Amino acid sequence: MKNSLKLYLSETLYKLNYASINAKEAHADVLSGLKNEGCFKIERFLSEEQCRVLVEAADNFIINHPNLLKRESNDSDVRAYGVERIVSDFDIPKVDNLSMEIFRRFVVHNIHDGFKLLGKITASEDNLGSGGGWHRDAPFMHQFKTILYLTDVLEENGPFQYIRKSNRYKEFLNANKFLNKSIADYRFSEEEVEKLTSSGVLEEPTTFTAPAGTLLFADTRGLHRGKPLTEGERYAITHYHYNHKVDENKFFIK
Repeated sequence: MKNSLKLYLSETLYKLNYASINAKEAHADVLSGLKNEGCFKIERFLSEEQCRVLVEAADNFIINHPNLLKRESNDSDVRAYGVERIVSDFDIPKVDNLSMEIFRRFVVHNIHDGFKLLGKITASEDNLGSGGGWHRDAPFMHQFKTILYLTDVLEENGPFQYIRKSNRYKEFLNANKFLNKSIADYRFSEEEVEKLTSSGVLEEPTTFTAPAGTLLFADTRGLHRGKPLTEGERYAITHYHYNHKVDENKFFIK
């Protein structure tokens, strides 16, 4: 009962803030995509040359700051949380300004905190993909982040996958009820996702293959993952936004 009330109150606040989108307002297409589908994509938001410079900066950071890296997905996923707080190479005004503008329209709170995650994931026999499989970032609240591809991402390179509309209240409840899962559960196996999609409870996943410089917007209360890599590698920068102070001990290595 406590979890159900928590979810309902969170959803009510979200809907009050996000009730209407004027077709003439700035970035209405992004906002509508987030509200109705849970995700949106802008291809080639940055140029190929800008991405090449960022990949070079990423490799330099990984070489020079091994003590600040976390390794996930059987060591194939190298991550640097809060990378922009350590070096200025990852200040990207064009991306940062838009990301913040959408976030401020997305939530009802005036508090903002966040950070960027630099990620390099490489194909290996046991990699689970970015994020370690299907999951929701925050079951009890809508969570906003952007993902910037720094390299071309094909089917084999670990593209972001998202189940459209799975962020919405009704679909959220239906999915968990169908699988007899608590609404607090945020991890889903591949078999569970297959049951949800094959039964029609949720849509089939959308796979975001796209060129370098593509910017993805996602409400990551929806079910998502980075598809396991079968070839090559993927570089990306993920910008996390929160309407509360970040617990730095949870993410950052100091």
